[in-house]
Amino acid sequence: ILGNGVLSQTATSATVFNPTRLTIAGATTIASGSSINLDAKGYTINKTADTAAAGAPTATGAASSSYKAGSHGGTGGSDNGVNPGVTYDSLTAPLYAGGGAGSGSAVGGGYLRLTTAGFAHSGTISANGAANGDNGPGSGAGGGIWITTTGALSGSGTIRATGGAKPTWTVNGAGGGGRVAFYYDGTVGSNSTAISSLVFEAGGGANTATGATVSGSDHGGAGTVYIERDGAGGDTDGQGTLIIDNLSTKATATTPLTGTLTFATFTPKRGATITADIVTVNSSVTLDANSKLTLNSFTLGSSANLTVNSTSTLIVDTLTVAGNLSQTTTGLLKHNATTASAFKKLTVAVTGSTTIDA
Repeated sequence: ILGNGVLSQTATSATVFNPTRLTIAGATTIASGSSINLDAKGYTINKTADTAAAGAPTATGAASSSYKAGSHGGTGGSDNGVNPGVTYDSLTAPLYAGGGAGSGSAVGGGYLRLTTAGFAHSGTISANGAANGDNGPGSGAGGGIWITTTGALSGSGTIRATGGAKPTWTVNGAGGGGRVAFYYDGTVGSNSTAISSLVFEAGGGANTATGATVSGSDHGGAGTVYIERDGAGGDTDGQGTLIIDNLSTKATATTPLTGTLTFATFTPKRGATITADIVTVNSSVTLDANSKLTLNSFTLGSSANLTVNSTSTLIVDTLTVAGNLSQTTTGLLKHNATTASAFKKLTVAVTGSTTIDA
């Protein structure tokens, strides 16, 4: 795709899911200024993916009324945190587009599955949710992008599936972030270093209205970016790098992770609010400022360290750190609340040293 060229897709309708699936026997090149643009090509108003019916549009689980935003990897924003769309889809192998808002005209981002022998990317691949500038309705969620490349990797392009912003009306929700997955062969050429030049984004949309107070529930929750290095010495299947980055928007809308998960690298950052069950990470983790992670069990193996930075919050019942634990000024570590049926407490085991700043 050269010379400011654009590849797009037929938009998903109220009844038909229209994904783009590309299998390229040779290399894929996207030049600077060129793009694959699937913005606002996803699920329509009050629609989301029926994951039991190959992604057919359904109202079940969709944003259901005015002010509510669409969800996908991240929960959509809402004026009161009630009735945004439900999150869905696989974080390691996304298959669907982004959910539409509860009313109005803001649809979700589209869907791309690209398999290619090589990937030279200096442009933009985007599946962003639509922003809604009207006073009442919310915005659309980021879409889905799944790319697998088996050959040489180069370029510094952007791969993005962000939620739609909300530029007006402080009580309206911005869209939840989408899902991005990227697989590459780390044994080919300089791929192991070239991967760091690509830019990945799946943040939730921000409510940027002025003139009144915008609450954290108005912003969209972060989506997920999953990167896996294949080939000899690469990542175990499904246990690569997970990045949850809300692009400096502090949202109370969550990024839910379910089940027992293991990652080589886990990066929660820039305002992400994450809920999970059981997570194991085999490299050091820094909980970035204004981010919040709530889970039942968190294990850092292989001599990995944990840093709970200023203004970040870690809520966990069982914490195991094979390296060092550092809690900086105003960083918060606590357990989940005891309920009517379950007593909760904080159990911490640190192999190395523990540092708690004043």
